[in-house]
Amino acid sequence: MVRNNRKFLIIVSIFMLISLNTKIVKGYENIDVDMIEKYKKYNTYVNGRYGFSIEYPSELIPQEEPTNNDGIYFSNIDNTVELIAWGSNNTEGSSAESLYKHDMLYVPRDNHITWCNDYAYNLTWHDEKYIYHKYSVVGKGSINTFTFKSPIENRELYEYVIERLDRSFKAPLVHQCC
Repeated sequence: MVRNNRKFLIIVSIFMLISLNTKIVKGYENIDVDMIEKYKKYNTYVNGRYGFSIEYPSELIPQEEPTNNDGIYFSNIDNTVELIAWGSNNTEGSSAESLYKHDMLYVPRDNHITWCNDYAYNLTWHDEKYIYHKYSVVGKGSINTFTFKSPIENRELYEYVIERLDRSFKAPLVHQCC
């Protein structure tokens, strides 16, 4: 009996050690815990000129804002993950649909997921090395956008990050000009 309990404990211990190196995140398959730790904490960026905000992984380092305060660039230490958030005046009266159609000209026909509604559009595509994501909110006064680029490795983690970026992106002042 003691011998069987010992075998059982050894098997359970091995299983626990193996499972500690991976973790399931919101329905995704197993993702490396070290990568999850890097993208677990988030900070909030608020743009003073256009009034939009986004939560970004604290793993990404913000660069200095340009003098016109239209946005900001973030990247990780080796520049393999990038987040750019910016606003621009909608001087041409563009709609979400017209901007979406224009951007679709530059997105590969394969390997993409997109949507567009009356006030926003979203493009996600990939190539052999990277996943690219663009989300724009369009108003009469301004267009607020962010793009995210990440390595295709650990795709499930970055898809989780993209979902969080999308949920956190707020652009309440798009109907005002800046």
